[in-house]
Amino acid sequence: MITRGSINESIINAMNLVDSVIFIGSEAKLFEGIKIESALSCIQFKVDKMYRTPL
Repeated sequence: MITRGSINESIINAMNLVDSVIFIGSEAKLFEGIKIESALSCIQFKVDKMYRTPL
């Protein structure tokens, strides 16, 4: 179940990721007006891809 607390936590986590991830693909650029869920999904995809890709 999605709660207000979990949404707030997700937003804070996403903001921290944006601060710490230097490159976020062009599809994840955070333009004003983009839906938060869409932005979070793009960020999560990029982070998952970065950490799951073998070096």
